Amino acid sequence: MTMVCDVVALSRYLDGELPPEQYRAVAEHVVACAPCRAELTALREINRLMVDWGSRNVPLPIDAANRTRAEIGRRARFPRLLALSRASSAAVGTAAAALLLMVTMNLAPLYQSISASPPPRVQTRTPELQQITERYQLKHNLESMLIHSPPPVWPVQRRHTSLPD
Repeated sequence: MTMVCDVVALSRYLDGELPPEQYRAVAEHVVACAPCRAELTALREINRLMVDWGSRNVPLPIDAANRTRAEIGRRARFPRLLALSRASSAAVGTAAAALLLMVTMNLAPLYQSISASPPPRVQTRTPELQQITERYQLKHNLESMLIHSPPPVWPVQRRHTSLPD
């Protein structure tokens, strides 16, 4: 079986992520292909270096360790207050929404009864107010007519003068 050189397949082969058929195919290909054998050797070296690097226990500088401890101690003083401040905005918003919903639900019958019956007619205009309203409407109508009507066309009177001969 011929296989095309594939770095991803080599990496998955090294990590043991290939199904059995593909694993055997890559193993046979690596035996026959020198560039893939070299690539697989390089990938194994990278894995070894990463394992070595991750297992090293390098101590922190003293001042960095002290700063880290001080910051951890400072943050540990108020954990409850921080937790409360994070949750308080959500709690206040939820309570306001619930309150608004309850008020709306309790006022709904009131709005329905108001909209079902028309409001009673009440005489609110006094005779003086009626006269003022009529005068205003008349003035407004006259102003409207003057503004929106075309200007009057006045007949032009010509003087006939006779010129001396």
